[in-house]
Amino acid sequence: MVESDTMLLAQYLTAIAGLGALRQCVTNPSAVRARLDDIIRIVEAVGEPPNNLEIPIREYDVEDAYAWWASSYDNPTNPAIEAEEPAMRAYLADAPRGRALDVGCGTGRHAAHLLTLGYEVVGIDQSAAMLDVARAKLPDTRFELGRFDALPVDDESFDVVTCSLALTHTPSLDQPIREMARVLKPGGWLLLSDLHPVSVLIGGTALFPDPEAPPDRPTLAHTRNLYHPLSTYIAAITGADLRVVDCREIPMPESAIADNPVYPLIPEAVTQAFEGIPFILTWQAVKP
Repeated sequence: MVESDTMLLAQYLTAIAGLGALRQCVTNPSAVRARLDDIIRIVEAVGEPPNNLEIPIREYDVEDAYAWWASSYDNPTNPAIEAEEPAMRAYLADAPRGRALDVGCGTGRHAAHLLTLGYEVVGIDQSAAMLDVARAKLPDTRFELGRFDALPVDDESFDVVTCSLALTHTPSLDQPIREMARVLKPGGWLLLSDLHPVSVLIGGTALFPDPEAPPDRPTLAHTRNLYHPLSTYIAAITGADLRVVDCREIPMPESAIADNPVYPLIPEAVTQAFEGIPFILTWQAVKP
């Protein structure tokens, strides 16, 4: 399923300037007065380039999005991967060894690292296209098609379960986390990462190259992230009889701020809008 709309570049520019101003409007008003100048300048020139650039936006459902995204998902400029991967690897450095299940394994990037640590690895994903990439990279690893709310594996059969940047697409955390708890051995670790709910609230979405875009016209393609507050994660984890050991809130990387496509136009506004914003959320939980 695909839904299409169009955004003026001026809309995005004013939104960024407004967010930058909002964050310090009361606490440091003199620091953001220039954002009003930005907005006035953008609005006064709304009919002129580049402000009048019309950008098609295509929203894909999760299944179609990841089918299209599979070939480019591991792009090193993916800021979510840049932010969450070091935190997940830090957890795994101390995790119990044995069998590991990578839920929502995608292209197998965490599965590959788990193999280097000596784990026997199983990967599960609902996207056949992502699994094709994973199997091509790791032909001797077991990858299976399946959903994280009904995992096709036995009870208490894994020492570690990982799930990265996937739960933000599910309407409820409860059943997926219950399933992950079910397949963990006593003493096993559950390691989760997701887009931080603050980022979701300010419009953070999963952007990927639009495969159907004409080469001469910029197009944004995305699949929607769903808002889950921190309390919902805690309730789902403890409701599955797991114990929370650690939670980390990782800010947006400086590289992602500088790589924002409108940074050259309004660099101070982009920095004030996104600097220090919680971007990635990680959890470490243990099954008693």
